[in-house]
Amino acid sequence: MVRLPDYSFDGPGMAPFSRDIDNFWFKLTKIVLTEPSPRLYVRRLRWANEVINDLTLAGVNTEGLTAKRFLKLCNSIELNEENGLENHP
Repeated sequence: MVRLPDYSFDGPGMAPFSRDIDNFWFKLTKIVLTEPSPRLYVRRLRWANEVINDLTLAGVNTEGLTAKRFLKLCNSIELNEENGLENHP
């Protein structure tokens, strides 16, 4: 973007997987970018099952990985960054 200042990169459809509901990365980002809450739990479980199924189809060993465990793992990730910048204590 710095090298092409005359072009606008702000617009819908910039991500190659935007709104492609069959794309693995779209499914994963829905889970990662959605705040865990009781209201969304069932929906996030369904998304997690879709991700696990896609991993299985890709040949990844998902034995013992449940949607509940997957969500617990995703929920436990803590980032020390805000807006792409690392926060220093």
